[in-house]
Amino acid sequence: MKKTLLLIITLITYNVSSQNIALDNSFGTDGIAALDRVGSTGSYMTLQPDGKILFAGYLEASGTNFIARLNADGSLDSTFATNGYFNITGMSEDLLGITLLTNGEILFNFNFPAKLFKLDANGNSVTTFGNNGEVDLSAQSQDLRSVLIEPDNSILAIGHGHIIKLTSNGIIDSSFGIDGKVDTPISITIYANDNNLLSIISAGLGGSGQYKLVKKSTNGDLVTSFGTDGGVDITDLDNDDTGFGLFTDNTGRIIVVTSREAQLRITRYLQNGTIDTTFGQNGNLIENNNPPLLIDYKANGNKLLFAGVTNLGQSPINAYIVQYNEDGTIDTDFNTEGFFIENTNTEEEIIDNIILINSETFLVSGQYTDAGENYFVAKYIPANLSIADVDKIDEVHFLNPFENELNVYSENEIKELSLLNLNGSVVKNVGGKTIDTSFVSKGIYFLKIAFEDGTTLVRKVIKK
Repeated sequence: MKKTLLLIITLITYNVSSQNIALDNSFGTDGIAALDRVGSTGSYMTLQPDGKILFAGYLEASGTNFIARLNADGSLDSTFATNGYFNITGMSEDLLGITLLTNGEILFNFNFPAKLFKLDANGNSVTTFGNNGEVDLSAQSQDLRSVLIEPDNSILAIGHGHIIKLTSNGIIDSSFGIDGKVDTPISITIYANDNNLLSIISAGLGGSGQYKLVKKSTNGDLVTSFGTDGGVDITDLDNDDTGFGLFTDNTGRIIVVTSREAQLRITRYLQNGTIDTTFGQNGNLIENNNPPLLIDYKANGNKLLFAGVTNLGQSPINAYIVQYNEDGTIDTDFNTEGFFIENTNTEEEIIDNIILINSETFLVSGQYTDAGENYFVAKYIPANLSIADVDKIDEVHFLNPFENELNVYSENEIKELSLLNLNGSVVKNVGGKTIDTSFVSKGIYFLKIAFEDGTTLVRKVIKK
């Protein structure tokens, strides 16, 4: 006679706060969408409001730059341009970014030669922009660094030491500066919270010491209320710096990231240019022990989410994601240790970009090296429901393994049951004490039990 065993399990009830992360297996192939492009370097990514993903890269072997679009599930969107790709030949590899315009059009720009291109929402050239969708600024700029869009949809093309202004149709605005150009010490630039411009300039552009953080109006004039006469010296930098980043958080505070193989430094400034001493140690977060190279950043609420690679002096190089609290301490509610290293068993993985979908789900993109360098986009979600604080002990009864129905019995009033897969995605959610599991495939799951008193319990269960 077949016997059914009812397990009486003593369980601990938890407040769920800490979350591990893992690849979302519903995206691409096992969480990774690999583009069919080999022999590549550098990438850019942006997210459309409909969830589709724009991705830009460069193929060294053929000298081809491309913009691709993926669907929200990681598959190639074959309705975009030609079979999912818009290709440009004859340019350098220095594609500097993708800007998604409010009308769905796509603007992207190159450093050298200094050119801008505009596509419509379907990936076709906007022929009313410049010359059949292309604006050539090589006569005005030999070193284009950033492109910003003004509220009236005019374009600021910012080079190394100058600003060029264009209309939304790509015509140089001759009323700006001298023939549409203002010469001013400026370099890679972002918008400040007040729509002025923030830029890090080197000594060669007027910085005292090695580098200087400056704030300027869109006309190129220093905003003298910022720092000292419009600028702040960035100290403790030297010519060994391999990269720096400039960002603003969700309150307008300014984040400057400088990275060496031997040291990572993150400094936070208030909007007026003074160092925010509530962050890290007197405004600085410093790592000296084989620090990662942090390439991209997003504000995750009041927290700081960074992505990049592990230390460049070590082998292999792997993708690296880390989150810091508002005060600069590492966020141990993020993946338990505060950081995550992705090793896909290829020679190396590098993350160039990170985009938040919500506070717990995000996309990253970059390259991995196997037989050649391959582009990828990956999606991460909460992996499981980790524990934080022990509240109390309950006796809970249910069949484990379970079959076509999962009944839970407890002395405490049960409000809701949720069955989750190993990636943390909800398979079924019901009010009460019983879940119909007849449709659930065999395997391992998590059972989350929410009680009426607000406490929560999580337990691993097996469908046989």
